[in-house]
Amino acid sequence: QDASAFRHDLDEQMLGDALDAPRAKTPASVWLGDFDFWNGRRVAQRREMASAAASRGQARLERVALQNFGIHYARVSGVVVAAARNVQLQDLIVSNVGQVGVDMDGEYLHVNRVEVAHTGCGAMSLNGGDSFCLGSDPEYCHEQGSTLRRSQNVVEHSVLHNFARLCRTYTPGLAFTGCGHTFRHNVVRDAPHSGVIGAGNDCVFADNSFRH
Repeated sequence: QDASAFRHDLDEQMLGDALDAPRAKTPASVWLGDFDFWNGRRVAQRREMASAAASRGQARLERVALQNFGIHYARVSGVVVAAARNVQLQDLIVSNVGQVGVDMDGEYLHVNRVEVAHTGCGAMSLNGGDSFCLGSDPEYCHEQGSTLRRSQNVVEHSVLHNFARLCRTYTPGLAFTGCGHTFRHNVVRDAPHSGVIGAGNDCVFADNSFRH
């Protein structure tokens, strides 16, 4: 068995649990599930897209769920979500991408049971909320126009590992900026530099594991 076939079989095995996971009910206007992308080409789709009812020309991405989704072998970032609200990523596997595995910006973003592995840069980037002022004086922050509005973004029960394979330093498992993020019950492991790097206000880190 040649190396490419072995790698394909190995990644297929890793994807098995996520692809077979039950699909959660979600009030999403767009739902994408049970896709698998290899090198930018869709090779498996076991169920059709449930709905695509998002209105055209909408300035903000809202009420979108990506579930049971695999993205592998890309030159750029695996998943990019910008200026978004109420977006859910669940049971995803993102691996072997050239830049960041998952790059998200917005509010009420929920990442649950996502695995990010073998990225060229960091595993995950998260931004949201209003943390324009990082000073300790509330009056000064108010004068600067900062409201300290919480993003309510949550990353939980996810595994980030073997990242920063090309950019070896200052490309952490989680890079964050903003206000009001929660990072809990996650595993960050097997990387050459930092597990978490960020700046912001009112962020919660609980019951995470960092090793190797």
